[in-house]
Amino acid sequence: METKRSAGYVTVVLLAGVLAVAGAITAFLRMEVVRARWTEDQLHRERAFALAEGGVGQVEALLNAGAWAPGTALDWSNDFVDNDGDGLVDESDEALGATAELWGSDGIDNDGDGAVDEPDEDVVRVSCQATVGRSTRPVLAWLNRAIVNLPAPAGAVFLNDPLADASFSGNAFSIDGNDTNLDGTSGSSGSIYGIAINGNPTQITSQLSNQQKDNVTGTGAFPSVGQETPYDPFFIDALIASLGPSASTVFNNYTGTFTGSLGDWTTGDYRITLSNGDLKIAGGSTGAGILLVDGNLTVSGGWEFVGYVFVSGTARFTGGGGGKRLRGTLFVGGDVQQTQTGNDDEDLTVTGTIDLLFSSQALTTVQQAFSQYRISALVEP
Repeated sequence: METKRSAGYVTVVLLAGVLAVAGAITAFLRMEVVRARWTEDQLHRERAFALAEGGVGQVEALLNAGAWAPGTALDWSNDFVDNDGDGLVDESDEALGATAELWGSDGIDNDGDGAVDEPDEDVVRVSCQATVGRSTRPVLAWLNRAIVNLPAPAGAVFLNDPLADASFSGNAFSIDGNDTNLDGTSGSSGSIYGIAINGNPTQITSQLSNQQKDNVTGTGAFPSVGQETPYDPFFIDALIASLGPSASTVFNNYTGTFTGSLGDWTTGDYRITLSNGDLKIAGGSTGAGILLVDGNLTVSGGWEFVGYVFVSGTARFTGGGGGKRLRGTLFVGGDVQQTQTGNDDEDLTVTGTIDLLFSSQALTTVQQAFSQYRISALVEP
């Protein structure tokens, strides 16, 4: 009888032990399930945040490509694109959406300073949200436009050579430092010199006849010629070297005479054009953007250009024909060894009907055309 009781007791103890172990295993498994789920959720959270950042990056790229119109929304969930590069299209982890507010053109005083759509509101606010599994991560980002770094002109024409020689023929030319809009009306920016020189202004004024002095207008009296000392005497060469790799059109020791289009401001076609060596442009040609000439520039006949022109050597404008030849600014280095004789030796030669007009609107438009949006701040609300 005692033996049966002992056996029953042992059975109860064993059963209790088994139940305890089973409970412990169950608790452990539950804990592991929770831990695995927590780990999965953490991975999903990190993945969702990375995707949300990627969405902001895509908006940045679209803005810089001019492919983001106001009111556009980004939605990866049904765009039939493998956005995350995993070989699948519109799967669950591509649940991402983004919107962008262009503060610079929304007609709202976003920074509370009492002004609307001023230059410091050239900001884009991007709201992006991504979901992976049970995890949703929203981010807010602000993108500022980084303006291309170009020198502010001191004159419609700047001559970097302190001993620059210039040749002016006739009385049909105009070199004007008064701000002129692209439609020919007066601009809102202040006047600058017609001609600025890195030296004594008399170097240029002495080469103008009395009948020609009122053809050079701008700040000050006739002729509007002033002195400007650049921050770097080699800045024209340095700028050509830095912007040259971004040129979409390149001439390498071009021996012909170019006739055609190097851009069109009326259609927003702004280009960076580089000439490695002298460049000759014939009448009937147009251009817009930034023209870089690592050598001498010769323009004959009618020519229309909007933007910046940087010439490391000499600039020569000849021939008749009407029309605004340059609206923007011209920088002339005059530092290329000359082998020609006569007027070809001049840093600046102006013959016939030629208008070299300062236009802040043209310069601002070009700067904006080559500017890029950059993420300045990103937070998770």
